[in-house]
Amino acid sequence: MTSTIYFIRYGVLGGNRKGELRRYTNLMITMLVGGLWHGASWTFVFWGGLHGIALVLNHLWRNMGFKMHWLLGRVFCFLFVVVGWVFFRAESFGQAMVVLKGMINFQNTGLLSMPGERVKMVILMIMVLFVWTWKNSFEWNKLFKPNHKWAVVTGLLLALSIIGLSRITEFLYFQF
Repeated sequence: MTSTIYFIRYGVLGGNRKGELRRYTNLMITMLVGGLWHGASWTFVFWGGLHGIALVLNHLWRNMGFKMHWLLGRVFCFLFVVVGWVFFRAESFGQAMVVLKGMINFQNTGLLSMPGERVKMVILMIMVLFVWTWKNSFEWNKLFKPNHKWAVVTGLLLALSIIGLSRITEFLYFQF
């Protein structure tokens, strides 16, 4: 998919070589096509459109010279992704609205009254806090210093990956 999107954005549409307005238009078209590529349903196209809007707003925000606190940026990104995945997984807009209403009006879901769910919710919140405060892959990459231990770990992971190739798995998008 990445090569297809790259071709659409830079090959057919001209990328960002024809001005800012064209750049933003190309981003929107590319993300709408990316949504359609994931599934032949309006919820997928909407999901792609949401991502296109987010990319355009991100580029506009940066071009205007605005900055955002890193924690606030992560919260916005997290909430955006959570809402976006609702449309990606929903079979209809009606179903998506039911899920979103349940997410907003959390106490009416009955989730926390179920046995063991409070413990799961606490664990989930700890995990979210961990993800938001831990280094991301770019930060880890800056700190990475290759040595013999990493070579052994990488070799073991490679061997496990090769062994896993003998297993037959169906291509994910066959279900569409």
